[in-house]
Amino acid sequence: MSIMQKTPGIHFLSFLISFGAKGNMTTTKKELNEAISQKQGVSQIIVKQIIQLFLDLCIDELVKGNRLEFRDFGIFSTFQRKKKTGRNPKTGAPVDVPPKRVVRFKAGRLLKEKVK
Repeated sequence: MSIMQKTPGIHFLSFLISFGAKGNMTTTKKELNEAISQKQGVSQIIVKQIIQLFLDLCIDELVKGNRLEFRDFGIFSTFQRKKKTGRNPKTGAPVDVPPKRVVRFKAGRLLKEKVK
C-alpha cells in the first residue's frame, strides 16, 4: 500500500498542488471550488461554504495569535514587526513606520518536494 493510499490528506494535497500546475497562472477560489466539487461529486454550493468556513476559521485563529500547522503542507503563524524608520521614495524624507503583525508561511516537506 502506497503512502498516498494510507493518508488521504496527502492525496488531497497532491491534488491541490497539481491542480494549479498550469504554469504561472493564478488559481482562484472559484476554480478550486469547481475542481473539488467535480472530484468529490458534491454540489458547488456546499464546497463553497466549506472553503469559506475553513478560511474564516484560519483567519480567526491567526487573529488570536495561534499557529496553524497542516502536516506536509506548511505552517501559518503571525509575527510582530518592530517599529522602524523608512524613507519616502518621492522626497527621501524619513518616515516612521509603526509596528505591525504580519502573517508568515513556512512550506512543509511535501509541498517543498512537489514545487521543486
